[in-house]
Amino acid sequence: IQQSTQPFIIRKGPFKLALTAGSGDRSGLDNSPTEHEAWQAAVNKLGHEPSQKERLAYPFVQLFHLEDDPGESNNLAKDQSAKVMELLQLLDHSISNGRTTDGPVLSNDRDVPLFLTR
Repeated sequence: IQQSTQPFIIRKGPFKLALTAGSGDRSGLDNSPTEHEAWQAAVNKLGHEPSQKERLAYPFVQLFHLEDDPGESNNLAKDQSAKVMELLQLLDHSISNGRTTDGPVLSNDRDVPLFLTR
């Protein structure tokens, strides 16, 4: 799990799931598309503000197979919804346990939102 800043990113084997519609960039480094740009495009495509369930699916999340696509140019989330859900469940389990390693459950010191706030 990567979360030095948002968005959350989780990797299992060759798969990487990013809980962002765009680059996730909020640093001003001009990574494109920015989270705001990608989010707005996804909302426009959907035609309304997404429900929580809709946020967990393409185009609001990105799934890449890094062995086949190291440049992360082909978002597989639309066609591999089962893999998206598997990784989301793994992420949720890790957050609930307060850790990614074996051991006793640890409490989080704050609420842990999965998605960037706009």
